Amino acid sequence: MTTFSSAQATAKRRLTAVTLALCLGSGIALASAATPAAASTVIYDFVGTCTGCVGMGVGEVVLQNFTPGQALTSANFVSFTFTTSFGQVSLNAKQLMSFGGMLDPTNLTGAWLKLGGDDGQTFVSTGTSFWQVMSSLNGSTSGGGGGGGGGGGGRQTFDLNSDPPPPTPNQFDFSGSDDTGSVSNFSVAFADVAGGVPEPGAWALMIGGFAGVGGILRSRKRRAPHIAIA
Repeated sequence: MTTFSSAQATAKRRLTAVTLALCLGSGIALASAATPAAASTVIYDFVGTCTGCVGMGVGEVVLQNFTPGQALTSANFVSFTFTTSFGQVSLNAKQLMSFGGMLDPTNLTGAWLKLGGDDGQTFVSTGTSFWQVMSSLNGSTSGGGGGGGGGGGGRQTFDLNSDPPPPTPNQFDFSGSDDTGSVSNFSVAFADVAGGVPEPGAWALMIGGFAGVGGILRSRKRRAPHIAIA
């Protein structure tokens, strides 16, 4: 079981809210500073509860300069970050193992991502309504080291079907499960800057937002209570 005090839990929730606000603020700044062009920039925000974690898990995939329905390349990938109270995985373009498929915000079943880290993460569409996450996130949920959201190499399956439908447009609600039951209840939303390419100042704002998130997460880690998983 997870053990922490009420005051510590409240502090965690507040820090998580600030972290999420910074992530979303970075996306808004990026969108507002886009200039007309032929390609699109899309930011996918993953926000969900983490069973056994304190607060919420927050993740983000950033893609740039791609045309919906056309093949993706590694040049389209900017970064992937996912953070829970158990730890964080953050991957940049230099750590990318492979990247392929096609991405259309109205049809997500044709794309797959394989991202390289300490353990490697694979996000793959099954061609139906499911996305599978294979391998594991960095940081252990069981104290064994090297494991993570997938329990050290497990497979997480996310169902993109919504029942009932999501409350806002352009949003998918989906549930997740893995071999340790450590992460669940995710939603994914996207903001499509149609025909936009961010200006240099927009990237600076986004990077500044991530820097602020990193500082908050480091501060939160220093004050984190002991967590025991049964």
